[in-house]
Amino acid sequence: MRIVLAVVGVLGSLSVHARAEPATVAGAAATSAPAAAEAAPARFGLAVNGPLGWAIGSFGGSAYVRVGEHLAVRGNVAMYRNTGSAGEIFAALNGNDGTGYGGNIFDAGIAAVWYPRRVWDGPLLEVGALRRDRDTNVWPEFEETTFTQSTEYAGRALVGWSWLIHQRAFVAIAAGMSVGRESGEDTTTPDRGTMTTTPVHRTRRDFESYIRIGLVFGD
Repeated sequence: MRIVLAVVGVLGSLSVHARAEPATVAGAAATSAPAAAEAAPARFGLAVNGPLGWAIGSFGGSAYVRVGEHLAVRGNVAMYRNTGSAGEIFAALNGNDGTGYGGNIFDAGIAAVWYPRRVWDGPLLEVGALRRDRDTNVWPEFEETTFTQSTEYAGRALVGWSWLIHQRAFVAIAAGMSVGRESGEDTTTPDRGTMTTTPVHRTRRDFESYIRIGLVFGD
């Protein structure tokens, strides 16, 4: 009888141990899951502006480098048509302005982009500097045409949002303001009379915005 009890006791201890093993494995898996979710985001990003911009002659591209869990550096180049300021565009849409705009603007800039949540995903704050070259013209109705060739150095700040898609793509939008110093010359061409060229040195404040669609890659 004692032998039977001893055998039953050994079998019981083995069965308890067997039932305990799956729980230990599951616990290990649960512990490793957060570690996988906390993997560092991609190191690099490349992005362009939206196709709607291409249709109106606006082309932009950005290269990103992640330098921390919440910080990236963005280099940007863009070329777009001169369409006037935001206020002038609003007036034209409402039929209150007969001014025409022409020429192109070229931007090159660099900025630090701060993501409070994590790089590529969530709200963003961008602060940087740019160089803006203008080769533009403006012709108000019944007035002389002014051609501008100038270079501006400015600082700008924007706020926005970035959506990270399957850890491999993102869409970012942002808007803000720039303030800079513009130097160059204005040339006026009246219907009658002499063409006049005037040096310009002025402070400019401009509305800034962008949409970027891109891919991220690298460890």
